[in-house]
Amino acid sequence: MRTPRLLAITLLCATAAATLTGCGDDKKATASADSSAAASASPSASPSASPSPEGSGIEALSAKEISEKAKAALLSASSLTFEMEMVSDGEKIKGKVSLDKSGNCTASLTVAGQGQFELLRTGGHTWMKPSAEFFEKLAGPEEAKLMAGKYLTSDDDDSLADLCDLEHVAKDLTEEDRSGKVTKVGVKTVDGIRTVAFSVPDEGATTTVYVATEGTPYPVRMEHTGKEGGHMSFSGFGEPVAVKAPPADQVIDPSKLKG
Repeated sequence: MRTPRLLAITLLCATAAATLTGCGDDKKATASADSSAAASASPSASPSASPSPEGSGIEALSAKEISEKAKAALLSASSLTFEMEMVSDGEKIKGKVSLDKSGNCTASLTVAGQGQFELLRTGGHTWMKPSAEFFEKLAGPEEAKLMAGKYLTSDDDDSLADLCDLEHVAKDLTEEDRSGKVTKVGVKTVDGIRTVAFSVPDEGATTTVYVATEGTPYPVRMEHTGKEGGHMSFSGFGEPVAVKAPPADQVIDPSKLKG
């Protein structure tokens, strides 16, 4: 499994799309969070597992075998929630996304110094609801007052759609990383869940993945240490993702923001 870096790029592009600036191919994003933020971040629910409380036996497997089982579990998940923090171009971005294979998605992204926006996607349609602070930077103070609490249609933005595409996200995270040897770390309780961990060297740093030892071996948390540290937590596997399209009178055509 890879670091959250590829997903960080997707989140960065989604943020760029929210500001209507777009995202070029040369953009680079790096997962990052300080130790206090990493310690405080925890998933809202435990990974879904089989009814039996007994261990799956994954602890006895090799690091490579644990990695493969975690990949297979993530790719087979019908839905999940992830929380993540990163820094890109000096901007700290924090996000929480719930999504399923039917295309339903809810997300909340915050950019330090810019504001926050919410994202909804269902039935092939996407809506974005920026905070007042975000709206003001997007369209100016007068427009922000008129558009407070409104949604923007975002059906044509591929980066927002990718963020809400479970298969896309899962493939990004499970793409094979051949940069170093997979090493078994040991057993540890993470966010109240018993896990077994493996680590992979990654460009001078280390990525550690914690995998549930009971029920389905879903990844519980990924941590990237080093100069570009960061973390990603997983929860809500198999849980419904309820999304309701906003009322038509609360939706605005973004072309109105371009004067």
